[in-house]
Amino acid sequence: MGSCSGQSGGSYDLSFKILLVGDPVSAKVVSWSGF
Repeated sequence: MGSCSGQSGGSYDLSFKILLVGDPVSAKVVSWSGF
């Protein structure tokens, strides 16, 4: 939710948010990003 907007800000910020959320789907996005 609203993760797409964060992508524009930076992948690092996105990964941090995912850690807080702990969503499995979001984690997949990080892997795809190449983190």
